[in-house]
Amino acid sequence: AASMAPPWSPRGQPQPSPPLSLPSVGTMGGGWQTPAAPGESYVEVMLQKDPTGEQRFGLAGVPANDNKDLLITWIDVNGLLGRWNRLNPDRAIQPGDWIVAVNSDSDRPEAMLAQLKRNSVQMLVRRANSPLGSAASIASASMPPMSPPPMEPLACGRQY
Repeated sequence: AASMAPPWSPRGQPQPSPPLSLPSVGTMGGGWQTPAAPGESYVEVMLQKDPTGEQRFGLAGVPANDNKDLLITWIDVNGLLGRWNRLNPDRAIQPGDWIVAVNSDSDRPEAMLAQLKRNSVQMLVRRANSPLGSAASIASASMPPMSPPPMEPLACGRQY
């Protein structure tokens, strides 16, 4: 039986390991790529308003403490994102998830908020259960549950 050669060079020195690379979550905005760290989960969402522009995406967000992402604080079940969630239940976006890019803008919350005023958006969303998104889970865990739930959800941040 042939044996496998050990990972040693002819001089008996260990060979260098290949460099580690983070998996890519995909491309946005014409080739923009975001690496995913181990344990992170991303969802790509594309929303399009009708030609009248009277529809709303149906979400509210505020800049994160690091001033790079947008924290989703509210989702209107009757908005376009609520509809997208119903059509994609396995990838549904929730309050507490983080928008990391809108169209070609990332790392600049004000620019991402400006993109949300357009009629068409492509968003990259990091799930709240990802390691970097856990701050929202911690913040919401310290709040007592409301019973009964309010008739109209309260939105924190600008609504789009």
